[in-house]
Amino acid sequence: MELKNKEWKINDKLLFENVAVVEEIDKKAFDNNYIFTVNDVGVAMEVVDKIGKQLTREMGDISLGYGNSQALVFFSHNTPNNSLPIFGLQENIKF
Repeated sequence: MELKNKEWKINDKLLFENVAVVEEIDKKAFDNNYIFTVNDVGVAMEVVDKIGKQLTREMGDISLGYGNSQALVFFSHNTPNNSLPIFGLQENIKF
């Protein structure tokens, strides 16, 4: 797969020939004033990071999404690994 002009050229054409990028996400979940106020963003990120570390302890450091991307992208059939794992993984956790 390669990205050219915002279209993925997929080598395996069994499912799709082209997938267009319809929107680029330029903000992370914990950017100031995106979702949380400047006063709340630190605490919110700390809680999500702590829970994310418990959920992903055997997957490497992806507690805030792969590459610390902090994405808020979800689908009915799966959750991408760059999204916050608290929304896609289920397990017993401790607060």
